[in-house]
Amino acid sequence: MGLFLGLLIAVFSLNLLRNSLNQHVYHSLFVATKSHQTATLLFALLFLPGVALHELSHWVMAKLLFVKTHRFSLIPAWTGEGEIRFGFVEISKTDGIRSALIAIAPLVSGIVAILWLAFTHLHLDILLEGITNLDSSIVSDGIKIYLQTPDVLLWSYLLLAISNTMLPSASDRKAWLPAGIIFLLIYAILVGLNFGSDTGQYLVDLARRLAQTLLRAFSIAVILNLLLLIPFWILERILKREGR
Repeated sequence: MGLFLGLLIAVFSLNLLRNSLNQHVYHSLFVATKSHQTATLLFALLFLPGVALHELSHWVMAKLLFVKTHRFSLIPAWTGEGEIRFGFVEISKTDGIRSALIAIAPLVSGIVAILWLAFTHLHLDILLEGITNLDSSIVSDGIKIYLQTPDVLLWSYLLLAISNTMLPSASDRKAWLPAGIIFLLIYAILVGLNFGSDTGQYLVDLARRLAQTLLRAFSIAVILNLLLLIPFWILERILKREGR
């Protein structure tokens, strides 16, 4: 239970930090350029790799499921709720299952990309282990290995761009939440029917391993956004002060 609670907290924290970081980044660009149009263009370019992966994931999944696609955009825009809507893909209406699979595709591709970048290129598994175990020596080693990674700035930039654009939009959540709830209910019923058997234990272990993988991916994204939030907050304040 603690594992799944930690996963929920990580997802909630990432959403809050992402929205806050995006706002500070955009406001810093606006203060520096004095133009909403220029700030939006620079913002779009900054997060372009993540936006491209997000929308391309929708498009590819729709094609795989034989669902027609229409307009495609990689230009973000502010919504009336104060959030940035990243690019979009217009997709024809289809059944609930295919809609849910199309909607969740960016989250799946984003998690895969984060784990690949973090552990294959940046070796952040060492740093994450130190933080999890509250071991300062492991944390120190993890930071050293991270900083010594070839092209560390490039991989870190891609990690940031992808982690900040992989979460589902409001329209995506409408599509996959009902299907997700139904899936979890069916999964719980299967576990209950097979409780005490090898099959039941396998299903429980499978859910635990999946939750652990997701928690690692979201934890990395949370840490990265938290580390960048403070510098951008300070930068925004400096730019505003100099602009007076």
